[in-house]
Amino acid sequence: MSRTIPASLIASTTAPQLSPFFATSLDFDAGTVRYWTGYGTITIGSATYAGIGAFSSISTIEETEDLSARGLMIDLTGVPNDLVSAALNEPYQGRTAAVRFGTLNADTGAVIESITIFSGRMDTMAISNDGKSANIGVSVESKLVDFQRTRESRYTHEEQLRRYPSDMGLEYVAGLQDKVIYWGNANATAFRTGGGGNANQITDEPY
Repeated sequence: MSRTIPASLIASTTAPQLSPFFATSLDFDAGTVRYWTGYGTITIGSATYAGIGAFSSISTIEETEDLSARGLMIDLTGVPNDLVSAALNEPYQGRTAAVRFGTLNADTGAVIESITIFSGRMDTMAISNDGKSANIGVSVESKLVDFQRTRESRYTHEEQLRRYPSDMGLEYVAGLQDKVIYWGNANATAFRTGGGGNANQITDEPY
């Protein structure tokens, strides 16, 4: 999140006419969807945001001195079918979501300035549809949650290749799990195949 507020944004928020807005971006496999609390489209940087009128609500954004992971809830109303389809059919958990705050020029409608006020990862989505309009509630986790997750690394061939693609040092680890080794005698293991004995019986043969 930005630690400084651009002078142009500060000036626009103290002007006689204030035109603030919120904008959100949600990442999916098919691409990033972007919406803002207005009508028509606006451009921030090189990204275009489609207007959906207004968000139902954005929960309070908190930041604590002890670096606690505080999440965010975004309720979107009147969302288009493409977002509903993405929410229903595409994996979204762990994907990036961000909320921006900015101001518009009251005369031209152009974006004066905006900043990211929250960035995290999508957790859950609740979808409601009454046949006329669809509402989506998006729960977003702070990226600080990543520090609370356990990191596991295992001594397996697959894990070693993931970290070092050309390292075959653990190639035979899986086969060692059930391997029986008789230390010190190369002829120690033999199998009986006749005489009524157990075909899997292990016997010790002298040199």
